[in-house]
Amino acid sequence: MFGNTVFSQVKRSENKKIAVIAHFLRENGLSIDSTVEVFITVTRDDQLIACGGIAGNIIKCVAISESVRGEGLALTLATELINLAYEKHCTHFIYIHKNPKRSVIQAVRILYRHQRTERHGADGKQRHTYSALR
Repeated sequence: MFGNTVFSQVKRSENKKIAVIAHFLRENGLSIDSTVEVFITVTRDDQLIACGGIAGNIIKCVAISESVRGEGLALTLATELINLAYEKHCTHFIYIHKNPKRSVIQAVRILYRHQRTERHGADGKQRHTYSALR
């Protein structure tokens, strides 16, 4: 399942890679957020299959290709994003999403204590606040 799967960090300044991420997000009904400082990307056979970004203490722009959903990739991606947040000395963060049934939000809830949920804006996005269990 993860044999030829590669996780990488992509900084905002890596324009060609950011363009690929933007295209992938559009294919998954999302748009890239200009505040994201760094992305974690997941590729398999040189094809982008998942990504997530961090902007300050906010995890956003998370998408997993429909073709790999159900493989357990969400928990691994969430772990990588949380590890990156820790590297940035962030132990309290917010995860913003459109779809409350997404598996990434469930994975984040396993690793962190959920503090509150708020609904924002006309687009119906939810904002979840978490703090470290450590």
